[in-house]
Amino acid sequence: MNSLPKIVSALELNDDLETFFVFRELKSKGLQLKVHGRTIFYRKKSGGRMHGPIIVIKESETISDIDLARSAGGLYAAIDDDFDITMFLSESFVPIGTNPLDRPGFVENNMDMARIVDSQSVPPWMGHDIGGFKVLTNYEISYLTGRARTDPDLEVYNDLVRRGFVVKTGFKYGCNFRAYAGPSSEHAEFLVHVLTGSDQWYKISRAVRVAHGVRKKMLFASKLESGITYTLISRIRDFPEDS
Repeated sequence: MNSLPKIVSALELNDDLETFFVFRELKSKGLQLKVHGRTIFYRKKSGGRMHGPIIVIKESETISDIDLARSAGGLYAAIDDDFDITMFLSESFVPIGTNPLDRPGFVENNMDMARIVDSQSVPPWMGHDIGGFKVLTNYEISYLTGRARTDPDLEVYNDLVRRGFVVKTGFKYGCNFRAYAGPSSEHAEFLVHVLTGSDQWYKISRAVRVAHGVRKKMLFASKLESGITYTLISRIRDFPEDS
């Protein structure tokens, strides 16, 4: 019987045990595979087109916001130190809400807007009600006044509002924001994490698991040269069929 090192060598994995274990797991599902470094392509039957890529990534590895956005449409095989494998689907996503943009025009010139304002002076979906007044967050104040700031999280907040979402803090879920499709929505449709630079995969996995546990979708927002992009990451148990 071939030893494990010989099998790994025969597959030209250069002692990459993580890729080997992913390869073995996929083979056990009856998939036909092609390996290129840490990227695997697959099909379910002979003659079918190849699907993928499946990108092998360790739980402790980091991934940049650029690479995550570019990988949209592919799969990630995340493998931990016990060689347990979790599959994730990465999809490019364009979020569209239903909330009308009703920013009062006069507010734009009020650069000293206070956090506590009359309830009638701001959109009804904004702020926290308290005795006929609204307590605003810093994000809401910045949006209402049109202040020029370049914080990535603020830019994502503004972009989501412009796309028709009611945006609230995502602190209790461990992310930047939760996004409601409109003012009448009782539950947030998305949790949104703003990626700045790079992050470890286990943090991305954790965010996806939290979102799944509360029946929400997990969006990762990145500010790239082309603008703000959104990547939807979800766990999967099966693979796309051959076409």
